[in-house]
Amino acid sequence: MIDRSFYIVHWTGFILTLFFITLSILDPSGDEYVIHFTTSMMPLILASIMNSLANKRIIFFPWQQSWRKPNNN
Repeated sequence: MIDRSFYIVHWTGFILTLFFITLSILDPSGDEYVIHFTTSMMPLILASIMNSLANKRIIFFPWQQSWRKPNNN
């Protein structure tokens, strides 16, 4: 159940990131693209970190398989 809830949080972070990137592209001022892009990525980064800590595997995009399985050593 916890895996499923963090999967939903991960997708929510991805959708919010897409929304914020769209808003930053449509910003009429056109200033500081680097800051807009960096802050737009925050929901996805935070959701990825939460998902990785809960599920013990590193996944950045919600549809990916695990990049690396944790060592049990």
